[in-house]
Formats: sequence, C-alpha cells, structure tokens
Amino acid sequence: MRLFKSFFPCLLLLASCSQESVLPEGGSLEIKLSGGIGSLEASASTRGVVNGDYAAALSVSFARVDQNEDGTYPAYNSVFAPLSATRAGGSGQTNIGFTKAQFYQTRAENNNTKLIGWYPQVTDGSSYADGVVTFDISKGNVDVMLTQELTGNKTAKFGDAGKQFTFNHLLTQVTVKAFGDAAAATNWGKITSIKVKGQKPTCKVTLPDRSPAFEGAAANVLLKNADMDMAALAIPNGTSNAATCGYALFPPTADKNLTLEVTTERGGVRDITVALPSGADPQYFAAGTAYTVTLEFSSTEIEPSAKIGAWTDGGSASGNMKV
Repeated sequence: MRLFKSFFPCLLLLASCSQESVLPEGGSLEIKLSGGIGSLEASASTRGVVNGDYAAALSVSFARVDQNEDGTYPAYNSVFAPLSATRAGGSGQTNIGFTKAQFYQTRAENNNTKLIGWYPQVTDGSSYADGVVTFDISKGNVDVMLTQELTGNKTAKFGDAGKQFTFNHLLTQVTVKAFGDAAAATNWGKITSIKVKGQKPTCKVTLPDRSPAFEGAAANVLLKNADMDMAALAIPNGTSNAATCGYALFPPTADKNLTLEVTTERGGVRDITVALPSGADPQYFAAGTAYTVTLEFSSTEIEPSAKIGAWTDGGSASGNMKV
C-alpha cells in the first residue's frame, strides 16, 4: 500500500483551449474543491491503505473538460494532461487545492466544467494518456481510488451541497493473520511467504466510465507489511496471539473463492482456498471491502477462516480447507 496560485497564459488542458473560458481575467472565480474518502473505517495501519480519517495530505490528479459555447463537451481523450492537486489530511470532507489555480469559465451560459479525480497521482503510481488512467497494481500495495464525475460553474460551485468529491476504492483488501497450537512452530517452522494467487497487474479506467478493467498476465502477489514485503514469521501459539502476516490489494474476484499460496520452512508450499459462504452478499470478494483471513496451523492441517472487516461492512464470511 502528496496549493499554489499562479497566472499562466493558457491551461495545457484541452486540445484546443479558449482564453475566454480559462484565463483568470478580472472577475474570474477560482475553483475550490472538497473531497472525502468513501466507505472507510480504520483498517490495516499501512501506508498503502488509505482510511477515511487519513491524516496526511494526499496527492491526487483530476481531469477537466469545459463545456463549449454550443453546449457540447469535448471528450476526455482530448485532455493533454491531468491537473495535480492535494487533498488535505483529516476526517470526512477536507479541502482539495490545485497546484496551479483553476478558474471557472466566464461565459454567462454554457459555462460548465466537469472534473473527475483519482489516486494515486500521475507520476506517483498512475499514468494518463488519451483519456485512460492506468494504475500499476502488481505489487499489491497501491490503494487505487476514483471519484465520481461532477459538474460545476461560477454560480453552482464545486464544494456546494451535492458537489463534493468522494474517492472510492476500486480494489479489494485482504489482511492475513496466523496462529497455531503448541506444536505448530516446531512442525511447520516459520511462515516464509503468503501470496494471493492469480492477480492481474494492471488497472485501467477510461474516463468518465468508473468501471475499471484489469489486464495483464496473472501473477501471485506477495503480502506487504508496513508497505514492505512480508518477513519470515514464527507461528505464535494461541488464538489471542494471532500475528498479522501482511496485507494485499488486488482486483475484486469473479466468484466467492480466493486462493492463498502459503509457504513454510518445513511444510513447503500449500494452496489454501478461502471461500465466502453461500449466504454472503455479494458472492465475490468486492471492491472497497476489507477481508481478514486467519490461518490456524496445527500438527496436521491449516484451518483458514475469513471475515469482512474495515472499509465497507459487508457482513461476515468464513471458509476452510484442510491440507
């Protein structure tokens, strides 16, 4: 799992830009935004995972399109480069400031501006070209978020009621914990790695569509701990001593099954399938939802269980597989 006002001759935003619409002329009104992080509660304390009360400033990007005089809008693929911005840290809705000040259009009619934002910012975990935002999620520590598209103008401003941005999570989060009985540490040795199997490494969003596409050759994603690859972990004794092995962020699943590859010093490599129960809704590992999987090691078997936690409250789930 980072606001400055300036004057410049023409925003490098659209393939063709109008001085009438974007220059900070006399009487122009600067665009001020506010935004929150959607459906979050405190979860894994990692840099990669962003909570609703995230205390640090968040570097984000926005794409902007301005309404034409005839009432039409250019497509997002006409946007040369997105705008850099910073969401102030804190709970709920906080201020978002552009690195280079943005201004509303000055026309009396057909003067709307549309904005849509995302995290992580371009050059810091995402890239942008031809209206498509691409995120590298191959390491499992990138918390990809996207806002809704909002429309504002100098009288119906961004930040007014109903015009506040929410950064919603596009990925699923799993945190894995482990414990064992008195003989587990001896029989299994240390847990040397846990991977989420078969995850595609690239997330693409074609603006303004908010449905991501996941692409690339599927690969296993090693859990992270404090944004670093998980280290070898001795199996603690007893449920109350369950230790956190790490977390991973990955695309939502197509069904109720998630497979973990668990490697131990003496037990070798084992595949553990965690399945949502038949009554779970939805019947897949969903975006914006955090799952906690607890692995119980004994002298003969690994008994995994899973529950919904953190982010969105999706109820409860459990699963097990004897090895």
